[in-house]
Amino acid sequence: MAEGAVQHPSFDESLATINLAGARLGYLLSAVLMPAGALLDIVVVPGRAASFLVIRLAAGAVALVLLAVTRMPAAARHPVLLGAGPPLLCASAIELLIVRLSGATSTYYAGLNLCILAVAVLYTWRWQQAALVSSAILGLWVIPALPDMLAGRLEFAQFFSNLYFLTLTSVIAVASAVIRYRSAQREHEARLGLAETSIELSATLERVRELDRLKNEFFANVSHELRTPLTLILTPIEDLLTRQFSDGARDALLVIRRNAYRLLRLIDDLLDLARLDVGGLRLHVAELDLIELGNRVADAARATAEVRGIALSVEATAQELPAFGDPHRLEIVLTNLLGNALKFSDDGAQITIGIWSTDARVGFAVSDTGRGIAEGDLERIFERFYQVEGSERRRQGGAGIGLALAKKLVELHGGTLSVKSQLGVGSTFNVSLPRGRAHFPDEVLERRRVKVELHPGRRSNDRVNELPSEALLDPPALEPDAEPLRMDRGRRARILVAEDEQDLREYIETALKPYYDVTSVGDGAAALKRLKAGRVDLVLTDLMMPGTSGTDLCRKIKQDPSLRSLPVIVLTALSSTDNVLDAYSAGADDFVTKPFHSRVLVARINAQLKLRALGFQIADQARLATAGMLAGGVSHEVKNPLNAIANAARLLPNAKDRPELELKLLDIIILGAKRIEDIVNSLEEHVHPAEGAQTLPCDVKSGVESSLRLLEHKMNGVLVHAEYRSTRPVLALARELNHVFLNLLDNAVRAGSSNIWIRLEDSEAHVLLSISDDGPGVAQESAELIFEPFFTTRAIGQGMGLGLYLSRRIVESCGGSLQYRPRQTGGAEFVVELPSGEATS
Repeated sequence: MAEGAVQHPSFDESLATINLAGARLGYLLSAVLMPAGALLDIVVVPGRAASFLVIRLAAGAVALVLLAVTRMPAAARHPVLLGAGPPLLCASAIELLIVRLSGATSTYYAGLNLCILAVAVLYTWRWQQAALVSSAILGLWVIPALPDMLAGRLEFAQFFSNLYFLTLTSVIAVASAVIRYRSAQREHEARLGLAETSIELSATLERVRELDRLKNEFFANVSHELRTPLTLILTPIEDLLTRQFSDGARDALLVIRRNAYRLLRLIDDLLDLARLDVGGLRLHVAELDLIELGNRVADAARATAEVRGIALSVEATAQELPAFGDPHRLEIVLTNLLGNALKFSDDGAQITIGIWSTDARVGFAVSDTGRGIAEGDLERIFERFYQVEGSERRRQGGAGIGLALAKKLVELHGGTLSVKSQLGVGSTFNVSLPRGRAHFPDEVLERRRVKVELHPGRRSNDRVNELPSEALLDPPALEPDAEPLRMDRGRRARILVAEDEQDLREYIETALKPYYDVTSVGDGAAALKRLKAGRVDLVLTDLMMPGTSGTDLCRKIKQDPSLRSLPVIVLTALSSTDNVLDAYSAGADDFVTKPFHSRVLVARINAQLKLRALGFQIADQARLATAGMLAGGVSHEVKNPLNAIANAARLLPNAKDRPELELKLLDIIILGAKRIEDIVNSLEEHVHPAEGAQTLPCDVKSGVESSLRLLEHKMNGVLVHAEYRSTRPVLALARELNHVFLNLLDNAVRAGSSNIWIRLEDSEAHVLLSISDDGPGVAQESAELIFEPFFTTRAIGQGMGLGLYLSRRIVESCGGSLQYRPRQTGGAEFVVELPSGEATS
């Protein structure tokens, strides 16, 4: 049997299960119906009803006992023996009743018929087993009647009648057993056959899925492997085209670029077909104008048509013709149809793009006066890789996938693509689409929110963003002699490049070095080691790399508290929506598709570096706000003891002749100095400057108490109820964690609370700190926003809305959580959960 296959029970095992269930039902019926027969006794033989009831109750009791036996584990080994129990038990009891009446001629013999019929109804036995039990029941009736029959005391006619019907019932029971047995046998064989077929189908399905996976993986690898050298072809060409060349050299570069993009388009067509095969291609449906679409595609191809003297026109009966569909995919369809018309039309021909509509449908048709298609080829031109011209005598390029892709895309829109052609006259390809958008099934729609341009700018032989715009060929910003972006203290930004292709890695490094300090490595593992070794401002990584991939690298960076703020740009040849979302879900900050323009890459890097610098500025402002809060508290707390020391010092020289006053003034000076020392110690305990960057065991109680001391100047009339039930340290960044406590307590005081409750307790491998107050609480509509950056309920100028946001970031960086929940009696409660620094006792 194949590994992992389900082992089905044998026929005998199945029969045992069925017959054991029949036996249980038989015993249950016996226990109920035998005592119920007392009603018959009362009507037919009232004088014997009492004695007969004893026999019936005894039979019912035995049936219940045997019913319990069928529930035992060993019962499954004796299904026939236990199954014979109900009919034989009931037949024995009925025979006792018959013997006490008129013997074999009693009408109670009909009960034996029921017992024999039970054999046919309850069980699926072999005929021999059914015949044996039926004969035993018949024997229970015949054997006691033999003496009377031999002595001539029986009425023969009545005896023979009863015997006849009992025998006939037995024959019927045996015949029924034969039929039920054979039916069960066929059903079992059919079930086994179905199970084997299901296993084979499942195995086949798994093989098909594996083949699909391997095919998709192959296409993805091909895309990656081909796009990388194409990037090394196209990116230097785009850079060279921004410079001044002779017309001949520029034309040569344009030829190289045009053919490289043809190869890129072929790669994308193959990937689109692969996604269509496995249902992985989704449509971004939007409203578009078919006339505008036709004009744009025609304008992109007009230059090529004019060079060959082909008259290209767009005809429509209206000014606008709205339709629903994926603008990008429909543009691919029209571009492929127009490209085919240009390819197979001679110089001087005529090509028309006709936009049409009816009450129920809209569409477009591409007609040409070219060579036409033979009737024998019309049925096959939409097959992928099929070529009208043989490979040995082909005059036109192409891989034979353009029309196959176009047809699949149209069908994905719920439409049809048809062709009419005549040799020597020309061809017309017609696309027909249903009106509206109700016909799109959910499974073909892209539900994820991805930005889709209504009419992405493309040329007739390119995909979206395959060719840079004319403006990119001479970008206004980032000229070669432009000043590089400067970071803190005027240094150049440090960029780490992770790319497994050496040529591309060296090219990227060369392109970026005028603007940044660049370090490059060949895989994700080496990138992680480099990140641990020194400071980096941005990571540029390829998506597909051996070992640690770009996605793995990105995920590990974002999961590391010391690196998570580092921006990551993913560079890849895989441009599908799924790949983009996978990269973003791993934490990527931006996504650049190969081939790319080097200046676009520099612009993307600069944007991320500026965003990071802005984030640092915001964090610094928040830290300054916290520092201001600390400074205000320290200033307020220090002034009082300083004034006391100064006043006592001024009076001390005049108290030399008064020892008691001198001692009192000295006590005041000592107490003031001690108060200042306590304040300085609290401040040092709160800040921990030497431990700020390390995750170390921290004392939560100590941090909370120091925060309370620093807020004493604000807490006039505020009662603090502290309950510390845990003494376990937590693993955290000590200085930052104390800032969290200070911020939560300050928020409670600012809310106008009269009471603040602090509760510290253990929770398995964590420590829970709850800080709650009886203030106004947080409005329900604001509860989900309070941890968002820049959200604040305070008046303008009284807060930046970063305190709770940064507090949550700090707690999460320590592996904990910070949650808000309203108090049932009013106010707010914030719960900090932090990992314990020691095992639970």
